[in-house]
Amino acid sequence: MNEYWVKSTDGILFRLNKRDKEIGTLTYSDGFYSASITMADGKVFQFESTGFSLWRNLSLKKEDEVILKFRFHWTKILVIKSFFGTQRDYLFTYEGILNPRHVLIDRAEKEILIIRHNTVSEPFSFNFNITKTDSFIDFEGSEVLLLAAIHFVRYCESVY
Repeated sequence: MNEYWVKSTDGILFRLNKRDKEIGTLTYSDGFYSASITMADGKVFQFESTGFSLWRNLSLKKEDEVILKFRFHWTKILVIKSFFGTQRDYLFTYEGILNPRHVLIDRAEKEILIIRHNTVSEPFSFNFNITKTDSFIDFEGSEVLLLAAIHFVRYCESVY
């Protein structure tokens, strides 16, 4: 399993780190309507609303190319389609009450990412721990998916 952590001091800029290396950032400039991901290599991705409802469909784009699409279902589950090379489908769910976590599940229903708030060191913080399970298959852009997952967590928490 691989461990990552995300830290934010202001709820606007989120930094993804693995060990002592910064992988990328998730930045909000106007709530959930204007968020972007910038990777350490300089690649920039932009979230934008699509479809009929601003609260139901979002896309992550690199220039004009759609990289991720996600759709919020009434069952509190996000359906995610990834277009990094080959199309991959995921479900993003929320589990637990006493020890809550957000989980990314692949088509084979295996947990591949587990995200938990890190409130041990700083209660009421915007810090997260991300665990990539052994079922997670690395692909080009997989670290972009990690930052997008933080956006999904914040999105789900803002809706409910």
